[in-house]
Amino acid sequence: MVHQARLKPLLEFSPDALQYCHSVSVQRESLMKAPGKPHNEEKRLAALSLLNILDTPAEERFDRLTRLACKMLNTPAALVSLVADDRQWFKSSAGLEGVEETPRDISFCGHTILQDGVFIVNDTLKDERFVDNPLVVHAPNIRFYAAFPLYAVTGERLGAFCVVDQQPRDLSSDEIETLEDLARIAERELCASYLATTDETTGLCNRSGFELLADKLMHACARSDVPISAVFFRLTAPIDGEDGTLTPDVISLFSQKLAAACREADLVARIDDQHFGCLLNDCPYEQVAHFMRRIEHDVEQLNREQLDKPMAMQSSWLAYNPVAHHSVGTLVQQGTELLDVA
Repeated sequence: MVHQARLKPLLEFSPDALQYCHSVSVQRESLMKAPGKPHNEEKRLAALSLLNILDTPAEERFDRLTRLACKMLNTPAALVSLVADDRQWFKSSAGLEGVEETPRDISFCGHTILQDGVFIVNDTLKDERFVDNPLVVHAPNIRFYAAFPLYAVTGERLGAFCVVDQQPRDLSSDEIETLEDLARIAERELCASYLATTDETTGLCNRSGFELLADKLMHACARSDVPISAVFFRLTAPIDGEDGTLTPDVISLFSQKLAAACREADLVARIDDQHFGCLLNDCPYEQVAHFMRRIEHDVEQLNREQLDKPMAMQSSWLAYNPVAHHSVGTLVQQGTELLDVA
């Protein structure tokens, strides 16, 4: 379907919509359906944190894509939206003025991340999920919405690339394809940020990613008085005879076993060539022994069944202390020093 080009004003948020967006809690009778949360929400939020992109300044690499979307699809606004725990935040917002984020419970993109493929609302006033949404009944008065989810390298849906209009409409198959093409380009830009915090060999966090997420986890647990235990590993054999590094199969197999032993709320990383680390969330120091027995059993099994040369592993563990461990660096330093005397 071809749409006649028309001049459109920039969309703005009305004071009423902004009042809702900035309120802490709103009690109201509503037909609107707040979006649910994906089954893998904890992993999704961890992948989003690894981007280290929330609340960063606008970037031309994203802004050019949203401008193109407006021009190619003839819509007044297009956005790159990332769905955090309780808000959606706009990394780029061509044609939309007045706000950088909205609560997640009134977001359209919160619905987009619940499915694969294109998500289209042709007329918000005919869809009970959005009929009295503040973004519909107040400015920017959204009547049409179309989006594709944006994926992390590991497959989690992080947010959406979307276009919106103030009047009902459809998208042709060609227009849907164009929207998807732009979404995939935006996704590649996000993945470039993700790869900077991910170990290429194992897919685990690298040192940068570990420090980024561990800092958030440590502060959150300290505020809630939730215990954290830190576990560190050093692999010392088998060594590749040519360059003196660990053989790739050892790194891969050990990382798989370590990740499988950790829970979704735990943090696991390859800190450098030989060292791995875990933060066990809500795990008192006394319970670490059970975790270690599983890892030791898995290593023994690998040595017995899959490795030509046996793996040699050292380990240490300690309880996180907010006073003693004022940074992730001090925690890692103490854990690796303990390996030297293990």
